[in-house]
Amino acid sequence: MSVFVITVRNNGPEAATNVVVASNLSNDWSFHNPTANHVVSHGALSWSSTDNRNLTWGVPFIPNGGPLF
Repeated sequence: MSVFVITVRNNGPEAATNVVVASNLSNDWSFHNPTANHVVSHGALSWSSTDNRNLTWGVPFIPNGGPLF
């Protein structure tokens, strides 16, 4: 099992809306059973492509100065 941690911080000066974080895993990785094996603190995670390697984290709102994990 592997764990990936992504931190997103809004340095302002205003709130950030509709933030999208994308990650394309290399061919060495596969995201098996993503429905049961992920946790996000805010927003929603989606996946696509062969072995679910293309990950997209959509965050609707990050306050000024706010980090998300």
